[in-house]
Amino acid sequence: MTNVFKLAFDPSAVGVYPQVGERWPWSTDRWGPDSYTMTPLKGPITFNIIFPHFVLEDGAKLTDWVSATNINRNYWMVSTRLMELLKKYHLDEYQYFPAPVHTQKGIVDYHLIYFPWPRQDDFIDWEKSLFKEDNQGISVELRFLDSRKFLMENNDNTQMKEAVIFPDKITMDVFRFTNYRSGFYVSERLKNAMEAAGMTGILYEVPEWLPG
Repeated sequence: MTNVFKLAFDPSAVGVYPQVGERWPWSTDRWGPDSYTMTPLKGPITFNIIFPHFVLEDGAKLTDWVSATNINRNYWMVSTRLMELLKKYHLDEYQYFPAPVHTQKGIVDYHLIYFPWPRQDDFIDWEKSLFKEDNQGISVELRFLDSRKFLMENNDNTQMKEAVIFPDKITMDVFRFTNYRSGFYVSERLKNAMEAAGMTGILYEVPEWLPG
């Protein structure tokens, strides 16, 4: 199994967080049936989706991974040069959408990547993984049926004690999680390529769900 890393924003690079805000034309309903706010939690987008105008906020810097208001829950917003690099690697099943960013100097091309299938339940064996919860000095061991149960039943004191994964299934260079440690993940070889290319705005964290 290839080691993987969770992506995090680099606060020293962005200037202002979030870097990009949304501007909706008056004729567009932000909460309408075709709005990106209707993006499914799981599964492909099957309607003609509408996105707002993305506008660079005052004081913000454009980096290769951009933080945009409300969009980052489901979409990875990347620069053209990062998009071109990603095409050389094995991305999980994805859908692509253009996302031009309006700046005072003109429009800059950016790209939204949506991964329909969150993989936290495909890669982690929840029934065998062990968690612990510390409460007033008492430590209790817990197990969860799946990531949804974890989301509903855990609290801030719940930590993974013993992770059991399905290593043979982790074959993609990019994928995402929801419910548990939500976010985007890259393989070690893609991380190395991104660092070598000087991709900006990104930190790489070791996931706690990988066995030590």
